[in-house]
Amino acid sequence: AIAAGSICFSLIETNFINPNNNANDPLCGYALQPEIYEQVPASFMVVAVFTLCGTLVGVVCISDAPPPQNGAATEPLDTVTIEAMEPSVVFSRSRASRSRADDEFTPINKTERAVYVDVNVKEEACKKRASFVVENVSRDFTIKEALSSTEFWIIFFNILCMVQLLCWTYTDWKLFAETYVQIEDDSFLLKVNVMAAVCNLCGRIIWGNLYDRMGSYRKTMWINGGLSLVTILTLPLCSTKSMTIAWVSMLWFCISATYVIMAPVIANTFGDKYCAMLTGIVMVAEIFSTSLQSTIFTVIQNLNLQEDKKWLTACFLNGSFVVIALIITCKFKDRPQTKKQIMLH
Repeated sequence: AIAAGSICFSLIETNFINPNNNANDPLCGYALQPEIYEQVPASFMVVAVFTLCGTLVGVVCISDAPPPQNGAATEPLDTVTIEAMEPSVVFSRSRASRSRADDEFTPINKTERAVYVDVNVKEEACKKRASFVVENVSRDFTIKEALSSTEFWIIFFNILCMVQLLCWTYTDWKLFAETYVQIEDDSFLLKVNVMAAVCNLCGRIIWGNLYDRMGSYRKTMWINGGLSLVTILTLPLCSTKSMTIAWVSMLWFCISATYVIMAPVIANTFGDKYCAMLTGIVMVAEIFSTSLQSTIFTVIQNLNLQEDKKWLTACFLNGSFVVIALIITCKFKDRPQTKKQIMLH
């Protein structure tokens, strides 16, 4: 929806403000073309109407989850479902002096036989007969426990670092194309924007599917961060319109993963109960990141450097933040996700 909205806004704004495809002046922008800048105030009304319509559609489409089919009942809180499965290596959590935020899982010897039953049994009665209880990894951490864990702050600082690249791409790619690649065709830049938004749309689906399949935040971040790093560091190689389309589209594809994998990794790592609160705390990193990005951009623009050197510096700094994210991700411990299982004699 975000990518689709970007496509619609780009088409509306460009066709409304600059329908004649007037060239942008590199020194003063469109300040000398009153037929363009006089349209800017009215464009806000167009955006407001478009936003209102989209909001109304969203409100109309909101509905509660459908009731269980075929008379299926909700499982009581005091029961646990045990799935039948072949005896295999299961995981046991040592209860000796370990905090809930730092659980470690070790395999039980394969020679120990595990018998699983496929009926609902009382948890307390089952514990009396069980040798080991494999607790549900997706249990709910408290806010204090989550904030005390290394994994939470890795996610926090990853968002802070990757939003640097995200903000720069969203806000400055067009200026880069106009001043560095010397593209003055606003109609062409609109096509680039639409193509990049389509890649962003596809990227959200692809990165989400990749994380779901791999089940590893660390591996997903390594793939995304590596691809982002290569793309931003080679962006200054762009010298033609076709290269601009390719590189800008790839950047939009990479940054689509920033928010796509954030919510599921928080839920998978710390549980669902406080997921909204933890997501809100992580999003504080975005405030710091956007402020820092604006400051860096202002400082670079005020440097006594040639225009191309300024863009080289900006790409290098954005790449540096990606490198930081890759380094701290190495410390992230992906927690295995299993259903609650009881191992009986």
